[in-house]
Amino acid sequence: MAPIYFPAKTRVFWDVLDFPVPENRNLDSFYSKVKHALRIEGYVGDLSIHAYGAADANMDDFYRFKVELEHRADEKHVRLNRMLADMIYWAYDNRLDEQPKEETNFLVVAKDIPEKDTSFFDVLATLMARDYNVSLVVPDGFPPEQVPPHSTAEFVWHWTTLFDGGHPIDDLRSDSDSEEGSSHGAEKCQNTDDGSSHGAEKRQHTDDGSSHGALKRDSASEEGTSHDEDAM
Repeated sequence: MAPIYFPAKTRVFWDVLDFPVPENRNLDSFYSKVKHALRIEGYVGDLSIHAYGAADANMDDFYRFKVELEHRADEKHVRLNRMLADMIYWAYDNRLDEQPKEETNFLVVAKDIPEKDTSFFDVLATLMARDYNVSLVVPDGFPPEQVPPHSTAEFVWHWTTLFDGGHPIDDLRSDSDSEEGSSHGAEKCQNTDDGSSHGAEKRQHTDDGSSHGALKRDSASEEGTSHDEDAM
């Protein structure tokens, strides 16, 4: 069967201090590799990459390879708050009721702040509940059974795998602990410095084997976020 592709607008929210360019890789191929990884999952369309951090970075190095450097700050809480605000604004600018023929993808390459009460996972879950497609990146070697629940992220990639244009973590994220994953629902996931959180739900697939965010999924709770998410 021929692959099925869906028009989608994707924005990458990348904390370059949480996830620096992997060893023996170059930034010049990142844009095309992300496009390839998205196409594997059935998404084609506009892609933009927005980076946060790297206060001492050369902006030309980013712009030359189609990466926009949004906020240059070394403090993690400053970067995270700016990123979450930008995600909410972008959701508002791409409201699904105004663009029914094009999907909106959030690809988040960032970590939460350990032992801090942030809105990181609340924002991700709320976007998912409103039928935006949210994907997340975790560190290399992170156990598939410990990735965030399906109510928080449709796809989860290991960092170097995404950088190389590969497949997201497969259904191992839901096979080993589906009951625990369902009990978490959309509750706040406290992650560690390596991005850990718990629980998962079974991902659905299209006929060609690729997962797709437009398929019906359980709604996540929208409680607990401190942002003005009614604008989404």
